[in-house]
Amino acid sequence: MYASDLTNRKRAQAVFSDISRQKKLLDSGAIMRVNYQKWGTDYAYMMELEQGCISNRCAGDAFAAKNGNAITLMDITGATRIDSLGNIDYGYIIPSQAGTTLVSGSTMDDVYLPIPMGSMNFNFFRQQYNSSNPMYWSTNCCLMFQNPGQRVVSVQSSPYPAILLGNGDRRLNNLYVRDDSIIEKFSILSLFVFYENFSSNVSTPNTGQYQVRIIKELTGEKRQWIEVRVAVAPGNSGYIANQVTTDTNPLGGNSFADATKLSPYNVTNGSNYLNPCGTTFATVGPAAGTSFTFKSDSDGVTWVFSNNTHIPV
Repeated sequence: MYASDLTNRKRAQAVFSDISRQKKLLDSGAIMRVNYQKWGTDYAYMMELEQGCISNRCAGDAFAAKNGNAITLMDITGATRIDSLGNIDYGYIIPSQAGTTLVSGSTMDDVYLPIPMGSMNFNFFRQQYNSSNPMYWSTNCCLMFQNPGQRVVSVQSSPYPAILLGNGDRRLNNLYVRDDSIIEKFSILSLFVFYENFSSNVSTPNTGQYQVRIIKELTGEKRQWIEVRVAVAPGNSGYIANQVTTDTNPLGGNSFADATKLSPYNVTNGSNYLNPCGTTFATVGPAAGTSFTFKSDSDGVTWVFSNNTHIPV
């Protein structure tokens, strides 16, 4: 049993408050024992609660993002490299560049890679994403909840739902995914993203590195988080309002950033930008060694941004 709904919350609060009051009386010598049957509640019920309710805060609320930056280790041990071959609906695999000199390896441009979801069920604006309906990683630094099937550099507020994590003209060097779930507590997918900035036909591999954790609470309120740990800071923050990209839109003309896009770190429901970050990272991206989080309710409808925070699991 979990004290998450209103009825259980009130009952657990009454149980906890009464037992706390009696223990204080016991410590003071005013009573000889604690009566766990007070008001028809019992000790067994109290023990079934994971943490009880304290100051109107139930167990579902007790867990939260912590202030401070997480330590970022791009340790891909046990992770699976997501191979682009066979997954490209649009975009290119091209030789990597360091300045004007080609280097070994290849990089992906304007590609959308399906994320193996495993047992995770993640909700985004009441739409469920799982192994049969996956999320996608865009090489232009977005979690996308629909494969556009066409070249999209600067993500607009419409028509593609997405969480932007420095959306700009990027190329992807490597993407690794690992299941770091905690049984019966949290579903966790860790993405290790190695990418490069791209402008004026010049790019340098691995000039941006993220660890992105997709976290789903399995009990209580079943909240969700996107946690981003910055190992290597991107060279620029990404595209903001009315900024022209370096690429040509396949429909003709230049590709402009949405005028309602206050930051390239953002959330869109496929119709409107929520702008949970305000203008944070609008012109200067997050520094190496920092981390930040987006938190949502179980349906993935409300999104709250917190800078310099991490999820302690």
